[in-house]
Amino acid sequence: MVIANYRIKKITETDVTFSYKDRRDKDEKGRAREKQQKLRGEKFLERFRQHILPTGFTRIRHYGFLASRGKTRALAIIRQQLKVKAPAKEQLSWQEIAKRKWDFDPEKCKHCGGKLQIVQSLAKQRAPPLPLFSAKECRRILFIKLLVIGRVP
Repeated sequence: MVIANYRIKKITETDVTFSYKDRRDKDEKGRAREKQQKLRGEKFLERFRQHILPTGFTRIRHYGFLASRGKTRALAIIRQQLKVKAPAKEQLSWQEIAKRKWDFDPEKCKHCGGKLQIVQSLAKQRAPPLPLFSAKECRRILFIKLLVIGRVP
């Protein structure tokens, strides 16, 4: 998607008005201000077309040292070169995460406001994985694969 529909504010026979965030112009809380721009239809389509990738190409959001594949290692090397320590990771309980992210206290009753107490904890249980095929079927599938590639014993 190049531009979301809600950002297109007005379309006339000759012009397109759309909203964008101006990250250079900040409000009092330090957030980018939302502004509107009016372009001739041809200019808008020209800019729109520049964001469409050719067939077979994939959009990559992060590359270089922020690429997912080597991000941890690259950041460690950069910190070492700059002689900077990695930020300490806070080990938060799920209750603390709920309080911070969703402003929800899981240890407080939503009806009376009293403190909830753990009465019983259930052990984590997981059923054993089910076999996809029986041993006989596995041998048959292996024989067929060997037959197809021409390596039958």
